Amino acid sequence: MEYTKNNTLSEIVRDDFRASRVFEKHGLDFCCNGKRPLGEACNEKGLDADLIINEINSEKSGTERPAEDFVNMDLDKLVEYIIDRHHEYVKKALPLLNTFSNKVLNAHGKNHPELERVNELYHQVEADLASHLFKEENVLFPFISKMADIKRQGGTLDFIPFGSVRNPISMMESEHDNAGNAFHEMRTITDNFRIPDDACNTFRSFYQELNNFELDLHEHIHLENNILHPRAIALEDELVQN
Repeated sequence: MEYTKNNTLSEIVRDDFRASRVFEKHGLDFCCNGKRPLGEACNEKGLDADLIINEINSEKSGTERPAEDFVNMDLDKLVEYIIDRHHEYVKKALPLLNTFSNKVLNAHGKNHPELERVNELYHQVEADLASHLFKEENVLFPFISKMADIKRQGGTLDFIPFGSVRNPISMMESEHDNAGNAFHEMRTITDNFRIPDDACNTFRSFYQELNNFELDLHEHIHLENNILHPRAIALEDELVQN
């Protein structure tokens, strides 16, 4: 695929996930705001879209393409991948970040008042994601997997418990936006998780793990917003028409 300024961020990453490394480097949001054209997103950041395209092509030529083909993967397999790769990571990371956040605020809050807001935002994300993962794993994902199985068996979709898969998807994407916005604010008030000179090892680990968590969240949301959800909507439409 030859990229232009008119391709959306999500289209480019969907075509080749290696582009996400370039977008992350330049702070271009390809997950929650991935439906914007590259040219528009670059203008907002004061970036040259042609140079970004050149960087993407260089990244593609210099590294191996990821083995997983998410665009063509069976939807139930994609659901399994998201749970195994991303949901499990979130479940393991949240308790650790909880401990770090509280300890760092108590130890360094006096000299770094921004930590109070970071702590507040983190705990908001922690509570929201716990509920979010539960709804995905117990409501949305089982329905998507059921549709994938019906498609394989050549059956028809005769009952949709929530009217349309669009309804839970809309809710999940709104919650993705909330998590993305919270991390954007955290990154802004911490100068991109810059580690202060007086930071202890726990403080350093906290900011490093927040950065890692956000990177994983971007990939996680991209897979759902830009691949899983559109394909699930299209499959529902196909099965209803049959």
